[in-house]
Amino acid sequence: MDMTLSTERLTVRLGGRPVVSDVTTCFPVGKLTAIMGPNGAGKTTLVRALAVDLAASEGNVNWGNEPIGSWAPTDLAQLRSFLSQDTPSDIPFTVRDVVAMGRAPHRESSGSDPAQDRRVVDEAMETMEVSELADRRFSNISGGERARASLARVLAQQAHVILLDEPTSSLDLGHQENVLSCFKAEAASGRTVIAVLHDLNLAACHADRILFLDEGTIAAEGSPEEVLETQFLTSLYRHPIEVVDHPFRTTPLVVTRER
Repeated sequence: MDMTLSTERLTVRLGGRPVVSDVTTCFPVGKLTAIMGPNGAGKTTLVRALAVDLAASEGNVNWGNEPIGSWAPTDLAQLRSFLSQDTPSDIPFTVRDVVAMGRAPHRESSGSDPAQDRRVVDEAMETMEVSELADRRFSNISGGERARASLARVLAQQAHVILLDEPTSSLDLGHQENVLSCFKAEAASGRTVIAVLHDLNLAACHADRILFLDEGTIAAEGSPEEVLETQFLTSLYRHPIEVVDHPFRTTPLVVTRER
């Protein structure tokens, strides 16, 4: 069975204005794709459309050859997990309860083994380094800790497609590296991982593929080595940028220059 997530001439209008326009692309299984671009480029709108959190105005989001826009919520929950930017901070549950919410699609579809659910939840919390917070209220921990707990919920869902909107925005450097290394491993295990990122160097180090948006359309897509190019990035971000060899890694290093 073809398990590729793709878009076919996808357009999303908000307030009558096209925010994503005529986007046709695919997101390979087994790869981490970073969606990038300047503010207002349509990144969040695209990932929400992929999650079917926003309806397409035109075109389709497909899984294999089948449009998923009309799928039932229970079916979608088994296909994809989605981390949005606006997770509520006042959830009146413990961290363990929040992470365990990721198991709900499995319980609702065919029942699940409670012992297995506990193992998956424990492993997800350990991976995101929130095990010591398990019994604390979600509303009483820091923003970065809430982000990691929410990422653990995404892991616990064990969906085929993982969609992350700015998963590293509230994390310190060490946790940024841990999170992206983790989700790169999830992709390598046979899942499709798509993450909206702003940090070009994190994407260079961890993404298999980068899709750049500009004003709602695809500006470039390819491997980091193919698309992280000085002239292109300078034009896209409207700021002087230089791409050089990384001193410690085999990936490009992106640095900004004074205007």
